[in-house]
Amino acid sequence: MTEYGQVDFNIPELETELIFDTERDHYQVVHVGFSNKRRVYGCVLHVDIKNGKIWIQHDGTEGGIADELVDGRALPGLVAAQPEVGRWAQPSRSTFNGPIWR
Repeated sequence: MTEYGQVDFNIPELETELIFDTERDHYQVVHVGFSNKRRVYGCVLHVDIKNGKIWIQHDGTEGGIADELVDGRALPGLVAAQPEVGRWAQPSRSTFNGPIWR
């Protein structure tokens, strides 16, 4: 995930923040600052780990982080420790309580 924090937009007033809450397993990449005299705030990537499963809460990356998770490139230690990485699942709308990775 730190790769996404290293993208340079050549806009000095725009920063990319990596927010890693390792105690609660919340991870985000956020853009903050100014561009063309306008305030910028946007979550690029938000990943949580709940009950040993990876939840992609928001993925605004160009290529998508799901493939990187499966390949072990995004969180190598976590995925290597969990060999049962599976497919994306989304419950029906009537029971929807968030997307899950199983």
